[in-house]
Amino acid sequence: MRTSLAVAAVCVASLLAGGTAALARRAVLQESREILPQPAAWVPFTAKVAVTHTGADLVVGVFYRSTNGSTRLETGPVEGDSRVVSVKDVPHKTRYVRGPDGTWVSSPMDQNAVEFAPMRFHTGMKNLAKYPYKVSILSGEPYSLNAPSGFSAYQYMTGNGGMLLLVPELNFFPVVQDRLDGRHEVYTDVVLGEPRADLFAVPAGAVVMARKGRSVPATAP
Repeated sequence: MRTSLAVAAVCVASLLAGGTAALARRAVLQESREILPQPAAWVPFTAKVAVTHTGADLVVGVFYRSTNGSTRLETGPVEGDSRVVSVKDVPHKTRYVRGPDGTWVSSPMDQNAVEFAPMRFHTGMKNLAKYPYKVSILSGEPYSLNAPSGFSAYQYMTGNGGMLLLVPELNFFPVVQDRLDGRHEVYTDVVLGEPRADLFAVPAGAVVMARKGRSVPATAP
């Protein structure tokens, strides 16, 4: 590429011009992108969850999230019969999972995990579009994904053909998650407010097995 000083000078000039143009385009793009509004801190809430999957039994449970971003998901075949409990302890950067046999297993969270702070979304984001309806998912209200009033939402199409329905008022939490393989996960009966602190910790006296690497499944099979 640099066969002579003259050619090198032309190449450098061309690169500089191209780089300046790219920076200018990026600046214009950034100016046109606005961060979509959402609460600055984690919104605490509790919700019921139901998971259906083609060829599999129904899985139901309860999801909790605290103001520090910690979460707890209890799932099982029927409401009140939790076979799997998954806890994400953000302050200690640790995940805990209790399997059907009652054994607790811990694994470290990724130090760069996005769960530590609400993820920001912006206008112009690829595959993200404003949902044309309101979603009625609060406890005591009729459940509807095309309600005249309720939470606003954004629809995000995943790279593998799935769909997420994100609610900004809940820090863009995906209240509906659809996968191409037929898995459908939905959150309803949302109650705003801080859940009990003990929900995000392993019960006192419980034996915990440490596990490194990949975390174990978060929902009952």
